[in-house]
Amino acid sequence: KFVVLSDSGRLLSVTMDSTVQVDNKDQSPSAITTNAIKDLVQGGYSNESVIALDVAYNRPVFVTISSDRCFRLYNYETCKCEIRYPFSSDEQPMALSIHPSGFQVVISFKDRIKLFNILPDKLKPYLETILKASKEIHYSKGGQFIAAASGINIIIYDSRSLEQLITLQGHMMSVRNLAWADGDQVLFSSGLDGNVYGWLTSRFQVSSIQGDSEVNRIEIVTANNRTSTISSIAVDCLPTSFYKPSQTNNALTHQTNYLSTNVTNSEKVN
Repeated sequence: KFVVLSDSGRLLSVTMDSTVQVDNKDQSPSAITTNAIKDLVQGGYSNESVIALDVAYNRPVFVTISSDRCFRLYNYETCKCEIRYPFSSDEQPMALSIHPSGFQVVISFKDRIKLFNILPDKLKPYLETILKASKEIHYSKGGQFIAAASGINIIIYDSRSLEQLITLQGHMMSVRNLAWADGDQVLFSSGLDGNVYGWLTSRFQVSSIQGDSEVNRIEIVTANNRTSTISSIAVDCLPTSFYKPSQTNNALTHQTNYLSTNVTNSEKVN
């Protein structure tokens, strides 16, 4: 056998004793794939750009969604694509996150988010709920929460039931990035307004009862200029040293000495 790279960048495995005539270079993959010519990584090749990628913590797999409306699960130890799951033409996936166990995945679409169980060879729909245009969604490190950004709001769900626990509000422009700290005590968010906030998960339930999300918020970075945006955030910190109660008004005070948040600024936009 030998490997052929097509004009479109597709890797094919071809047996030495076979000859296949391809009249049209734009023929669909199914039309030119025979017993003699196969994809080098079966199901793992995409002609379209990858929209989102996530890695499982406790299983050697990562998952992707691409513009061809396909979900793929890769095993990086065996270097194989184990699952290819196409969605219908009216379902364009926008973001995804895999459970730390590697056996469940949440995917956002135009008007909803869906929870799938990962079976050996396919996805099985499990739960879904209405949420519009979420382009950022993440399981917590422990897998008990799902955080999803929709416009200027951040919605926290129970990952087992997709029950909405609380809506976090504070950004003045669309939320662009979400990142959980180790230990899941704080969820960090950055928005197009240039602000980075920390949200205390220990007070999610209290705030949902009181109907107030402001008590959750720690101001990490405050934008001085609305033309600055945050392109990405990464968290490196001690999970037990984010905050302390104030002695005067029970407010939450940020402990800057124990927090290291790496913030990448993009170029200024008008």
